[in-house]
Amino acid sequence: MERHANYGPLLQEREFVVKGEGSTKKLLMVNCLSLIEGAYRQGGSFTELVDATFARQPTSPSHPWRMILYTDEVTPGNVLSHRLERKAWVGYISFLDFREHLSKEAAWFVAFIIRTKEVATLEAGIGQVMRELLRSIFCSAWDPRLGLAFKSPNGELRKLHFTFGLFLQDGAAQKQVYGVKGDSGNRFCSLCTNAFFCGRCEEVEEQDSDEEDRDYNGVCKLLKHADLKLCSDRELLEAADRLHARANAVSRKEFKIWEQASGLLHEPHGLLLDPVLRAANILAPCSQYCHDWMHCTCANGTASICIFLLMRELTRHSASMWQTVSLGCDRLEFQG
Repeated sequence: MERHANYGPLLQEREFVVKGEGSTKKLLMVNCLSLIEGAYRQGGSFTELVDATFARQPTSPSHPWRMILYTDEVTPGNVLSHRLERKAWVGYISFLDFREHLSKEAAWFVAFIIRTKEVATLEAGIGQVMRELLRSIFCSAWDPRLGLAFKSPNGELRKLHFTFGLFLQDGAAQKQVYGVKGDSGNRFCSLCTNAFFCGRCEEVEEQDSDEEDRDYNGVCKLLKHADLKLCSDRELLEAADRLHARANAVSRKEFKIWEQASGLLHEPHGLLLDPVLRAANILAPCSQYCHDWMHCTCANGTASICIFLLMRELTRHSASMWQTVSLGCDRLEFQG
């Protein structure tokens, strides 16, 4: 590993604040700058990918590449087993500029692997982990936005500039990384200022006398993008600041109401309130959030609701619609 330490040790210990104790603990993370430089210098598929991308899109301080941080929980072993002792948070890095090559495993690097039970002991959980990862990349002695010197296997020097582009994650990871309440908050979408839910779910259900439509009271009535009032990066950070200012100014009960209304969680050691990343102009929480479209549409998303509503309407005109679909599914042949 000493051969790949031009930007510091390949593995580094970072200090994390422990929940409820005020003490700290050290956990291992990868030094992403040394990892990328070392992978490029040793040659191979990653070197070829960087060279090909650089030939198409050279970098400069005004035109940097955009780094992707992807994070999710992983359960090693049998996915059907209920033994979750080995469940871990895993962070990956790559560059948006790799385009179609992002579908290839060689385009991604592992930045950290931390057991879920370890992350659960930290203030702000995975939000603090991502805070430390961003600090280690963009707030060290070397700022990749100003350029990093990489040497190819044949000795050719290349200067690579990159900045933080986006988080790639599903809704559950987004809630924990950003410290937002998601569907449990009145402001359930942190990217929109006018998508707001007033009252409790049971109150809405009582207002609807149509038993058949009761399950869909929570569906947002804002159907067009033009109907949304989008939140800016500054507005979301200012909302986090306002919540932070009220933390010690009101009672705990009243503060919970403020969290509920804003859709944010008060996490002083989390991502949104980090002064180091803000001073470095790294955080742009709305611009840097990327939807996981698979979860938005296919996996318990809008597609299943739309298909069910379509089938329900078709059933009103054809009593055998569900049987027809069932018969069609029985005839499907899946290639193993």
